[in-house]
Amino acid sequence: MNEILNQFIEFSTKNEWNPTFPPSDFDLIGSDWPYLQIDFDDDFEKMHKECIDNDHLFVGHRQKDKHLSYSHEGWAALTLHGLAPDATENYDQYGFIDEPDYKWTEVCEYFPTCVQFLKKLGYKNYHRVRIMRLAPGGHIMPHSDGPGRIFGPLNIAINNPEGCNFYFESWGKVPFKQGTGFFLDIGNVHAVYNNSDETRYHFIVHGDISDNLIRMSFDQLNKRENKICYGVYNQRNEINNFSMYLRAKGATLFYLNRVGGNLEIICGDEIHEILEESLSRGYEYCVVQSAGCTLRSFNFDQEIRKFIKENKFGVAGHPLYRPGEWLELHNQFFIVNLIAWKEVGCPEFGYFYTGEQLLPVVERSVENFHHDYTPLWVKYSGKEDMQPYAGQGWKLLKAMFLGGWPVITLNENLRLNKFYCYPDYDTNKFEDSIKTLTQYKDQNWNQSKIISDIKSVKDQIWLFNSETMSIKNEGKFDLVVNTASGFKLFDIFKHEKLNEGGKVIVYDFNIKSLQWYKHFYTWKGNNLIDCIRNFPDRDYFTWMGKSGNNYVEDYSLLTLYKKLMYHFGGTENFIKYWKIFKNTQVKFVAVDLYKEPEKFANIFVGKGKKFVNLSNIFSTDATTFLYGHVEVQSSQQRCLSSLYVVDPEIEIFICDFWNRDLCGKVKNIL
Repeated sequence: MNEILNQFIEFSTKNEWNPTFPPSDFDLIGSDWPYLQIDFDDDFEKMHKECIDNDHLFVGHRQKDKHLSYSHEGWAALTLHGLAPDATENYDQYGFIDEPDYKWTEVCEYFPTCVQFLKKLGYKNYHRVRIMRLAPGGHIMPHSDGPGRIFGPLNIAINNPEGCNFYFESWGKVPFKQGTGFFLDIGNVHAVYNNSDETRYHFIVHGDISDNLIRMSFDQLNKRENKICYGVYNQRNEINNFSMYLRAKGATLFYLNRVGGNLEIICGDEIHEILEESLSRGYEYCVVQSAGCTLRSFNFDQEIRKFIKENKFGVAGHPLYRPGEWLELHNQFFIVNLIAWKEVGCPEFGYFYTGEQLLPVVERSVENFHHDYTPLWVKYSGKEDMQPYAGQGWKLLKAMFLGGWPVITLNENLRLNKFYCYPDYDTNKFEDSIKTLTQYKDQNWNQSKIISDIKSVKDQIWLFNSETMSIKNEGKFDLVVNTASGFKLFDIFKHEKLNEGGKVIVYDFNIKSLQWYKHFYTWKGNNLIDCIRNFPDRDYFTWMGKSGNNYVEDYSLLTLYKKLMYHFGGTENFIKYWKIFKNTQVKFVAVDLYKEPEKFANIFVGKGKKFVNLSNIFSTDATTFLYGHVEVQSSQQRCLSSLYVVDPEIEIFICDFWNRDLCGKVKNIL
C-alpha cells in the first residue's frame, strides 16, 4: 500500500464518530457532522449485476492526477446524468464557466434498475449522477474537494466488499455496506482503499437534496439508537374538565415534538396498555409521561439516551416514600426498561391500594431532593413485610424489586428539564386562572409558575433568534416583513434579496420589542453592545440560555453575539448590513397575529413580490398554555388563510405549531 495512504488510514482509524439523535432545532448544513446515514431497501443485487455486465463502459476518473506522486489507482466512473457518459468530472473541466443543463445520458438504457432507483430518490433537480468504480487493490488518495464545508453529495453503496473502506481524516471510518448511503461533507479530507479482491461500485448523486430523504435518515437514526419510545398517559379520567384535558395533553405533545420531531409517541388511557404496545413494536425502553408533563430542554432526548446508557434499572422515576406508606411511583414521568418488564411478567402499573398486603421492605436514603418524601435513592432490602398502604405504581415496583431489577431516581438534570403542571389538581380553578392570568388562593406552585411565565412574556424582548438565521426562500422581494426580534432580517441584506426601492415592515404584538427595534434602527453608532446598553428598557431583554440579569456580560449573550457575527461574516459585514437597514424605508406595526390576522394580512395588499418571517409565533411556551394547542393550530391556519386570500404567492418562513421549520409560498404551506 502507498505509504501516505497507510499513514492516513492509521491516523484516521484512531478516531471514531457516531451520531446521536440531534435536537429539533439542529442545523445539519451548518453543523460539523461529517456524514448522515440513510439505508435503502431496494434490489441492489440487481443493480450490482447491471454494473458488472456493463463494466466495460466505465472510464478512468481523475486521469489528470496521474502525474502526481500520490495518484489514485483503479478509480473509474460512468455518468448517468450529466454532460456525457464519459464526462465524469466537474463541468469546469470541460470548458464551462457555469453549470450547464444536464440530462440522462444514453447509457441509462443499460442500467434500468439503477436509473429507476435514482429517480425514486425524489430530487427536485439532479446535477451530476455517476457510478464510481474502484478496482480490487485500488485506492483514492487523501484529498478534500474544496475549502470549507461541502455537505450534500449522496454516496450510495451498490456493493461494498469486505475490506473496502472510506475514511475521514478526523472522523474515522464511514460504515458503508450494500444499500447504505451517506450524505458526506467532502470538504473534509477523505480517502478510500479497496483491500479486497472484488470491484466496488457506488452511486454519487449531486443535486438539490430532498427534504424527504433527510427526514427518512433522521427517522432511521432514531431507531438505530437505543430503541426508545415515548408514552403519553392521557389521564382523561383524572382531568375532569375536557378543555383543560386538551390543554394539558396538547402541551405534552407539543413539547415532545419540539424536542424531536421524529420521536415515536404512543398514547393510551392506561399505563399498562402503553407498555404493552411499546413492547409489541419492538422498543426496549418506554419513557412514560402524563398529560400535562412537558419537556423543556431541546436536548432532552439525548439526555434520556445518555441516562439509559449509564444506568442499569427496571424503572427510573420519582419514587415517593411518605411516612406510614409504602413506596409510590409518581405517574408524571418515569422510564420503564421493557426487557426487564417482560422478564418480570409484564405487571400492571397498580394504582392506590388501601388494604394491608405483603410487599418488599424498601430501604431509602436519609437525604431528600425536597420535602421528606423524595429520597435520593431507594433499594430492596431482600425482605418482605405487611404494608398498610401502597401508592400508585406499586404493582410495577413490587415486580421489579422481586425480580432483581433496581428502581432508581432520575438525575438532577432530567428532573430540572421537565415540568408538570398538575392538571388534575383543582382543574376548573386552574383553567380559570389561565384564562384570567390571575392566581387563586393556595394554588399549586407549578400552576402558579405557568401563570407567571405567561404574564412575563408580554414584555419580553428576544434579543437573538431562537430559530435559524438563514432565509432559504427563493427570489428577490419588494416587501420584507419581519418580527421585532433577533437579526434574521439581515439575511435579506446579506444575500441581496431586497429589490432596489424595496420596503421593510417590522411587526410585533409586544410594544417594547417594537421600541427596541426603533432604537436599533435609529442608533447613530455601529457598536451593537453599546446599542444594547443604551436601550432604556434593556432589562426586558431575553435570550436562549440566559443565566442572569447582567444583560451584556452574561456568557450566553456573548456566545450568541459571537455566533451572530460569525453568521454574517464578521463584525464589518454586520455593520454593513446594519447601515443598509438604516437606509431602507422601514415601517413599524403593532399587531397580534392570534387576534388580528386580518389586520396583519392587510399589510401585504398591493403589487410586488413579498416575504414574511412568521418566526415561531405559533410555537411558543406561553401560547401553548394560554390558548391551548388546538387553538394555536387554528390561529396559525387563520393567519395563513388570510395571507393566502391577499396573495397566494407570498413567500413565508414559519416555525409551525409542531416546531417544524417550513418555507415557501403560502399556497404550498397552507
